[in-house]
Amino acid sequence: MSKREKRVESKIKKARAFLNLARLNKEEDNCKKMKGRKRNIEDDNDSSQSTKKKLKMNNGKNLIEVNGDRSKLPLQMLTEEEMVELIERRKAAMEKPKIYLTLKDLAEEYRKRISKLSENDVTEDTCPSLYALDLQCLILNAIEGSISSYFPRWCKLLRQSKITSIVVMVINGVSLSDVLSNEDCFSYLTTNLPMHIEITPPLQYESSFEKEIFRVRLSESQWAAKIRDTKYSSQEPCKKVNGITNKADSRKLSEFVPADPVDKFDRRLLLLNVIDMIQDGYPLPLLRDGMYNSFKFTKDDYMKLTANSPMFAVDCEMCATRYGRELSRIAVVNEKLEVLMDRLVKPRNDIIDYKTRFSGITEEMLRNVATRLEDVQKEFQQLIPADAILIGHSFCNDLIALRMFHPYVIDTSVIYNLGKKNYKSGLSTLTRYFLKKHIQISLNGHSPVEDAIATMELVLLKLRTGVDFGDMLSGCTVTSFNLSEPVGTQETTGNSKTITDGKSVYFNPTDDQLSQTLFDILNKVNKTNVVIGRDHFPIEVIKGANVVAVDNDTDCVKKAKKLIKKKQFVWLSLEDCVEEKKLLKKKSYKYDKFRQIDGQIQKIAASCQPHSLFIPVFSGKTKKGQILNSGAYVHIT
Repeated sequence: MSKREKRVESKIKKARAFLNLARLNKEEDNCKKMKGRKRNIEDDNDSSQSTKKKLKMNNGKNLIEVNGDRSKLPLQMLTEEEMVELIERRKAAMEKPKIYLTLKDLAEEYRKRISKLSENDVTEDTCPSLYALDLQCLILNAIEGSISSYFPRWCKLLRQSKITSIVVMVINGVSLSDVLSNEDCFSYLTTNLPMHIEITPPLQYESSFEKEIFRVRLSESQWAAKIRDTKYSSQEPCKKVNGITNKADSRKLSEFVPADPVDKFDRRLLLLNVIDMIQDGYPLPLLRDGMYNSFKFTKDDYMKLTANSPMFAVDCEMCATRYGRELSRIAVVNEKLEVLMDRLVKPRNDIIDYKTRFSGITEEMLRNVATRLEDVQKEFQQLIPADAILIGHSFCNDLIALRMFHPYVIDTSVIYNLGKKNYKSGLSTLTRYFLKKHIQISLNGHSPVEDAIATMELVLLKLRTGVDFGDMLSGCTVTSFNLSEPVGTQETTGNSKTITDGKSVYFNPTDDQLSQTLFDILNKVNKTNVVIGRDHFPIEVIKGANVVAVDNDTDCVKKAKKLIKKKQFVWLSLEDCVEEKKLLKKKSYKYDKFRQIDGQIQKIAASCQPHSLFIPVFSGKTKKGQILNSGAYVHIT
């Protein structure tokens, strides 16, 4: 008898002994209560005719409805055979991976965050935008298993080690709206793969699912190693550059900030990347986020960052209006701690609470103020240069109050921590701990100038001390985003380059030295891979991939069916709907094509190994100048 069989036999014996003991106790209780129950038999006749059998437990406080499913009963109420069957069923379930959506939890977090920022009530099912990077997190979590540092925020994947393979099937030229509005054409998909999510199309920022998912940011431990590499250490001192220096009101740095103006490492490594921005609720310039439609960019054009790009600390104070929280004061400080801007702002909506205890704003202070949000936005755009790095504490709230987008951000709530995972310390706590001074102690409210100076000093302290300083958790909170050459239309001015499309600044490719490909990760964990499709995948993101070129979708599906049993990661890309865009304008042809795609999805699903993670993805498309949504279905075979 094997060890496994012995364990099963032992569990069965224990279950039998427990069952016998439970029966003896039950019989003893029944004897004591029999006389009392006989008196109430007639009264209970009506309820006994009910189709639902109810067992009364815990002194009548809880009722268990059986409805024919005895597995819902407590173990002591099952027969010996039923108990053995239940144990075997639970053991079998533990051998299979499981995935389920957590969109309700995500929507609840989102609702709490933005409910005070929207004029209309946010419904309970309002979910934040999901991106291709969210799908990437699921794939990486499935590849790396329990050692993974990537966790999807929109779903939970259990028992990743039981996953036999990952199959991603991208249908280009078809949107999620096409599927949902033509469910009769996608009968197999909608019936057998019920779990799906809507994704912001990479087309919105001139990218693709291949570019977004195949390129992977480094993990925190890998970041730490890269930072110490000679390319990013400060063997050559970084010059101190300040955007505007002709202002008065200069202050001395805190005595705990080193006077030496040389950065110990490249300041760009402290920038938030787009994933951090998504998770922390930063406003992003994408069409689906309707609440950001009126937001403006801080600059019309952005320049490539350098190690000497100037930093500006920004702090905003808000008051409550009938719309939500609106800007009432803003302060901007440069690296010399010079106050470049300190403005009171009068909201256009009626103020219902000045939040004086926190904002320091009173009715009297705003009574004769004529400055509006639009005036501050214009002044701010003129104040900062095109390569400005903005600094703040939980800075997403300040950008939302300013109703502006900015791609280059350092957030002191991210780069500092006091050793508590998933917890962000307040600015006053960090200032007291690291700068040894007290702020926000006035009974008259916070001073945005004081807060902006504190955030600037915290960043300068970290830059002049070392990247590990202030990080009490293992690893380092840094990023590689925005270090690469900008994408999009560019104009050369001297040695710098200007990006004319603001969206591309957020989602541009990362520096190859500070990123890796999905296939690098697959090879490290000894998992085989294959990418099947037309021979035009971006070269920079398929390093390490085994590419199989095909001429059409039919060949793509045939190749995939043969290779799925042999590979642990399969990516197939269907392109017919892109190439046949004009033909799809005919309804009859479109419906036939959709049914064909549904059949292809069914063939791939049937070819998957048991316990495979199968992900059909619809890339989205452009129709009459409008970009229609992407979507993904997830399923364990």
